[in-house]
Amino acid sequence: MSHRYDRAKFSDPNYKADDYTVDDRVKDGPLNDRSCTDLLFTLIFLAFLTGLGVVTVFGMKNGKPERLLAPLDADGKFCGIDEGYSGYSLLYFADLTVDPADIVATAVCVKDCPMDDNVPVQCISTANVDCTNIPQENRYNTTKLFGKACLPILSELPLEAVAKYEQIVGDLGINDIGQGIDDMINSWPIYCIALVTAFIVTIIYLFLVRLFAGPIVWLSIVGGFIGILGLGFYLNQYAKDKYDDGSNTRKWIQYSSYALWALSGIFLLFVLCMYNNIKIATAVMKTSAVFLSQNLRSILVPTVAFVFTTAFIGCWVVDAAYLASSGEVVAVTGGTQYRKLVWDDTLRYFLIYHFFALLWIAAMIISCTQFVIIVAVCVWYFTSSSDTRGKASLFKGVWWLFRYNFGSLAFGSLLLALVWFAIIVFEYLNKKLNGGANGNGALANPVTKCAASACRCCLQCCHRFIKFLNRNAFVQVALHSKNFFLLVLKNSGTFFVSEGIGSVFIFLGKVFIAVANTGGCYVGLINWPQLNDKINSPIAPMIAVFVISYIIASIFMSLFSIAQNALIQCFLTDVEISRSSGGDGTDGKYRPKELAGLVKNLAKQG
Repeated sequence: MSHRYDRAKFSDPNYKADDYTVDDRVKDGPLNDRSCTDLLFTLIFLAFLTGLGVVTVFGMKNGKPERLLAPLDADGKFCGIDEGYSGYSLLYFADLTVDPADIVATAVCVKDCPMDDNVPVQCISTANVDCTNIPQENRYNTTKLFGKACLPILSELPLEAVAKYEQIVGDLGINDIGQGIDDMINSWPIYCIALVTAFIVTIIYLFLVRLFAGPIVWLSIVGGFIGILGLGFYLNQYAKDKYDDGSNTRKWIQYSSYALWALSGIFLLFVLCMYNNIKIATAVMKTSAVFLSQNLRSILVPTVAFVFTTAFIGCWVVDAAYLASSGEVVAVTGGTQYRKLVWDDTLRYFLIYHFFALLWIAAMIISCTQFVIIVAVCVWYFTSSSDTRGKASLFKGVWWLFRYNFGSLAFGSLLLALVWFAIIVFEYLNKKLNGGANGNGALANPVTKCAASACRCCLQCCHRFIKFLNRNAFVQVALHSKNFFLLVLKNSGTFFVSEGIGSVFIFLGKVFIAVANTGGCYVGLINWPQLNDKINSPIAPMIAVFVISYIIASIFMSLFSIAQNALIQCFLTDVEISRSSGGDGTDGKYRPKELAGLVKNLAKQG
């Protein structure tokens, strides 16, 4: 991604990249005559993975994750692990008749969960409980919870313990949670339906964008203008009706109405100045919808990436448990399940390295997903015509990724991971300096809080810039491995408007798909007697349906965003090629028909 450019030109504030030209070989699509890019970062990434392997082996060799999961009795002993506790791996509360706050002080380690209150409990005594003398009236039958604790069976509890246990359960909301989980489990058929209908709703949304992108954009613009203008008139009239002349409140409300009228004028001027850019952005939105509807198999790329990411995070969590427990794991205080991890400097550095690996590899997966889709979009754009749609090749993107451009993606993902890491470190330090939850630390005064907020804002701006940089750089890498800054500089207005309108459509898409699919599934659930009779409330199942729908919507809309970003660069590259050939287009053939007229008009304008 690194290329030479004239720094003197970039330092000139009046430079608009008017001398920028593109390689006209791109008129036939992304260049097949390619070479490896940013090979150094390929080597750095491979070396980093080697280091991660060393850290993983260290954790697997020295870790004691069982001490993170083992329950603690009232004396702070690890059930089933500490000396003399072998075989006593389950936690049992010996007396539920005491005050709820004191129940944890009766925790003991037992060999098996008691199933008969006539049989003495086999446990190891603590300072508070003598296991040889647990009164029969305090015993109760239990069932295992996650193989770690003995959960009381409510119907078989002693009468003295029922009220206190119900108080604990009610305070924690365990009954409601358990009921919700049961409803979710019993509603599993609706989830299968939701998966299918979410795809159907997504296709409907893409179809609506293809047909009505223009009207939606212009109605939104007109509605926004009328809304700002109307709000100004409303506030002005409200001030006149509700407050007397000379009232300070009336003056401030009227000043607000004047500000809104001024804002509406600025908004109108902006729309007039950006009229052509809005037309381009709208056409790009339509074309993005066409690409996705014509190439539904592209959904496989983020789906595979999602599965791979989930599997990687699962492995990372297991490895993190081994690594974190490679030091000492000690109980904090008796009667609680809190424990303290004691690390030396070497282990602490290993943990930081391991955490950064999560960020870099996650960013790398995102970058690879984007690149494969970008290549497919670029190939599709330059093989489309007014008569036939183009051919999108996913396999070509995968091949180019590993054969030529892996280093560029490693570099881009490294930048993103570094920004993520900086944000996380900042938030951690900010919380520490604020005194944690109490908010009485070094940053408790307004000045330091303002400075911290400014730093947070700068980091978030940097994050957005790096994401923008990566997406656009990957498109240029896919097309011809050239710098994209000049293209952006020359067409900054188009990029700005396209990004803004694209963000609106992506947000509307997520909301439309998730809400419409959840609403449809709700109607189906309440009208499905065999299923509706099994649940207490549709709330929990509908939450699950909404999450499923939102995930699918996010996957599709991420594709929409990537396609839109790639198409705008393909479009602008096409315009530059057409201008260099005298304004008659490449040959009038290789471009989607939705953009053909705009390319020719802009090329003739020069």
